[in-house]
Amino acid sequence: MFHKHEKCLGILLFKWKHIYVELWICAPHYSVRKHFHKKQSNKIIFLFGSVMFHKKLQNDTWKYLTLNYKNIFKSFNINAEQIHYFMNMSRLPFIFINVAKFIDNYKPMSASEDIEFNL
Repeated sequence: MFHKHEKCLGILLFKWKHIYVELWICAPHYSVRKHFHKKQSNKIIFLFGSVMFHKKLQNDTWKYLTLNYKNIFKSFNINAEQIHYFMNMSRLPFIFINVAKFIDNYKPMSASEDIEFNL
């Protein structure tokens, strides 16, 4: 199953109970604006590209990670309702795996379907 969000394409790899795993490919020089996912916590596994990732912490400060070829398979977590965004700083695509774990009583779905931009 394929999903699209603006200049990113998601491909479903695996779905089981409360888990939904997608491979995402985002266009060169593309940024996803600030958003959050209400029903899911995510583990992002970096595969390819050069990207700066930002997430808001509970104390209203921001944590950022810069990922490139030296960080292949590096992973980090995003909690449900945690505001985050990324900027692809490269002429190459940004590729990552998103492992979403859904809150009880919510049907697993693509991250592109459980996304909120009203901050």
